[in-house]
Amino acid sequence: MENNKRSVINNIYFLVKNTYKWDKKVLLYFGLYTVVTAILPFINIFAPKFLIDELMGANRAKSLITILLSYFILSATLNYLNAFLEGAYSPRLMDVGFRFENLLNEKCVYCY
Repeated sequence: MENNKRSVINNIYFLVKNTYKWDKKVLLYFGLYTVVTAILPFINIFAPKFLIDELMGANRAKSLITILLSYFILSATLNYLNAFLEGAYSPRLMDVGFRFENLLNEKCVYCY
């Protein structure tokens, strides 16, 4: 019995190489989606903190409105971009997943 141990790095390289070969845009979509999804929690954590700090401190109306508008615009823009990217890459990602599944099925068929 042959011992074919593959490392995690080799598996990731195989996945990225084939994904790049089949659909280059899905990697771009997924990368942007990951960045936007990572930024959203920080906005949702820091905006209320800045708002509470302003309310407890000087209580300036102009600063309060600026914080609220900034939070609303950033949150709405990034949530829209998040949903758009998920919708844009999800069907493409399913297609790539089916292609990998076909590779596995072919391997199973040709095994002795």
